[in-house]
Amino acid sequence: MMPDRNIILPLVLPHTLLHEKINCGNTIPACSWNYSAQAQGSDAYGKGYRIELGDSGKKYIRIINWHQFWVRYMENNPHTLVNGQPTASQTDFLLRRSWINLILQLTPKFLIFTHLGINNQTILQGGQNKPTFFIYDATVEHKIVKDYCSLGGGLHYWHGVSRISNAGVTSFMTLDAPIFAFENFEVTDQFVRSFGIFAKGKIGKLDYRVAVNQPFLLNKDNPFTKLDVNAAKNGQEIASYRGYGKRISARKRDDLC
Repeated sequence: MMPDRNIILPLVLPHTLLHEKINCGNTIPACSWNYSAQAQGSDAYGKGYRIELGDSGKKYIRIINWHQFWVRYMENNPHTLVNGQPTASQTDFLLRRSWINLILQLTPKFLIFTHLGINNQTILQGGQNKPTFFIYDATVEHKIVKDYCSLGGGLHYWHGVSRISNAGVTSFMTLDAPIFAFENFEVTDQFVRSFGIFAKGKIGKLDYRVAVNQPFLLNKDNPFTKLDVNAAKNGQEIASYRGYGKRISARKRDDLC
């Protein structure tokens, strides 16, 4: 017998997954199981799907594809209606993310990055109401000084105001992206992305990124957050300045907003 609780079983490929001795009930004897699976980061995964452009290994096209599929069980609040009927609990399937990354390393210093995909397709989205396949990121980047400084531009994801504001969804699976960390989400950006130029790099123990963006002209009823430093001309927002850095030490990481 399953306990009374909400359950989300996300399936993400590729990922590294390792759980042991998961208690799934209060019956006697207790129900538990062990399982292990490895994909990205394992010896079998290697460099992933990569097309070499020459024999040097420094020019290549890398393709990264992943799907995050959720199976959810939910206990509803009293008097919840599903299709007009009172429903105490429900189970559903959804495609939380389906993404493709294309990384084109033309030279050791010049890179083109393209990110395509869809988000949040449920059983309510099908036929004419299917989600739109669109471009998340489209950037070019040039390494100026080794790992110290790279400059780039395009529709990009580099910004502040904190480390969590640049969460990578391929690095976690049982928790969803912390949307609350995206302080201007869909107010002046497109799914956290903006048109602009950026600089990023690592100098000693400092890992930094800064960007100057042109905001999208979106919902004017939603006031711009004070966490985003904006420039205006004739009452119209024309630029957005973002930045974030962190000092890395062996014992702790201090966020510098």
